Amino acid sequence: DHAARWDEGADSVRLWDSLDAILIDDVQTDDRDVGYMWAAEVETGFRAKVGAPVTFNAELVGEIDIKSLRPNAFTAQDVRRLEAVAGLVAGAVANARLHAAITRGAEEEKTLSEISRLASSSLEFDTAFNDFAASVGKLIPFDRFVVMGLDPDARLLWTHFVAGREVPGWEAGTSHVISDWQRGDQLMPPGGMLIESDEYAGSNEDAMVAAGFASCAAVPMIWEERAVGALSVRSEQRGYFTQHHLELLGRVAQQITGAFVNTELHAVTQ
Repeated sequence: DHAARWDEGADSVRLWDSLDAILIDDVQTDDRDVGYMWAAEVETGFRAKVGAPVTFNAELVGEIDIKSLRPNAFTAQDVRRLEAVAGLVAGAVANARLHAAITRGAEEEKTLSEISRLASSSLEFDTAFNDFAASVGKLIPFDRFVVMGLDPDARLLWTHFVAGREVPGWEAGTSHVISDWQRGDQLMPPGGMLIESDEYAGSNEDAMVAAGFASCAAVPMIWEERAVGALSVRSEQRGYFTQHHLELLGRVAQQITGAFVNTELHAVTQ
């Protein structure tokens, strides 16, 4: 099995806008302005392709592809056969998608419950951070996960905890002046932000780009109607995070903010 997420507007998505089957005699000479194969497939040497969308109730639920290393390997008859197969399996594919969504939702709720339990049973946030990070990784696979303290008035942020890859100058315990990845008058919208790092040149994101990170999802931690911190996850893959990831991260923030604030208060009183 292999899973990959299409970026919105990507060629591979536009390919099925018409919901028509396709026949590509040779991907290297086809002049239509649509990407028919993943770059890795072309690099591997695949030349020809026949593909059919799998639709259920007029909705695209999947696709069936057959590829060949030989150009001109397929015919119009192959297209018709593949369309017939797509029609036969459409119901099963739709049911499998529904089952996967239900299963994934149940697993997410279970993991969020684990995080809530950790937050309510841990006297000090720092002692439970590794467990928090492991649970977040179940929800949102990441290359780097950070818990930051935040002072919007002083325009300062500081790195409290880091899981995953380190970034020079951004290790746990470091602080920085907040730079220009704000939106309007808000440092960070209440619902968080999806960030493509290379779109924020001249900001704190430069260090992340230099370290090999391409995308980020970040949400504020709100306490008594004030932003006291933020959670962020990063990936080396551009466009990796989705709105659903952002919503999940927001729910995590809601559950752990109290534990984070208690840790901050404990540190101040020592």
